[in-house]
Amino acid sequence: MLVLGASTLVTVIGIAGLMMNRVVSRTTQAGQEVSHARVSAHSALDLAVWNLVNNPTWRLDEANDAWSVDMNIAGAVINRKYVDEVDGDLANNNVDPVRVYGKATVGDSVRIYSMVMSPSTVGTVDRGIASGADDAEQHSVTDVVYHDSTDLELVVSPSSDVAAVRFTDVQIPQGAIITHAYVQFTADEVWTGPTSLWIKGGAADDSAPITPTLNNIGSRLATVAWEGWTPAAWSVIGEAGPDQRTPDLSSIITEIVERPGWTSGNAMLLAFLGSGTRTAVAYDWDPSAAAQFHVEWTQDMLLYPVRGTWRREPSD
Repeated sequence: MLVLGASTLVTVIGIAGLMMNRVVSRTTQAGQEVSHARVSAHSALDLAVWNLVNNPTWRLDEANDAWSVDMNIAGAVINRKYVDEVDGDLANNNVDPVRVYGKATVGDSVRIYSMVMSPSTVGTVDRGIASGADDAEQHSVTDVVYHDSTDLELVVSPSSDVAAVRFTDVQIPQGAIITHAYVQFTADEVWTGPTSLWIKGGAADDSAPITPTLNNIGSRLATVAWEGWTPAAWSVIGEAGPDQRTPDLSSIITEIVERPGWTSGNAMLLAFLGSGTRTAVAYDWDPSAAAQFHVEWTQDMLLYPVRGTWRREPSD
């Protein structure tokens, strides 16, 4: 049996005590790092949300699903990132919900928290031509209005007729923010020559039906906002793709819905004039292939937390 002397026993006990203190110290330090990382990750998430709310160009400034540069705050390294979970593109629109991440690193401890932010109200409108009277042409010389044709000549040189399409029951609240808008046509004839169009809206709270009276289209007040359109060649009859789609008409639609008298459910009119030739399918030939109106809108560009989406993420 090994018998230790008193001095040796004291030394052994002392070494054991030091080892225990180091274990306790390291355990305490690790616990402190975890706690510090946890609190700092919450702060990182708060800062990410603050940046989103207060920086109007954040969608352009931030890369999708990419951590920001390190920021050292109170002994923690924090980062943020944003992920568009709809299409992976932060910059292509202002209405997709975004998952916001906050990360903190303290020593060997890493914590990541996230939550989804979304606009308070987002809406989409898709309306077709409701009757044969809602797509029409007006001859530029005689001012005669035709709305019983089987095609819609957006413009025909050299007469440069004016065409109009009217959409009823447009469900957009007064003052809504328009984020995207266009009209989709279907090619009725092959036309490949150069064409230049100007698009304006009817400056009315509720656009009246188009009637076959002289100058019924041309006599209407037009919006100040307008858009130019140089359509590509229409080479295939029946095609309804990007080449038959107008550019973004948000500025025109915005002017209309910002009118004090605009009410959700009212009608809108869009007029087309210019030079060249493009001929689209009219309602009287095929209602399903006539002009289609698409609008995306929101009532608030700010994003808000979505209840039930907060979560802790796996560490990198």
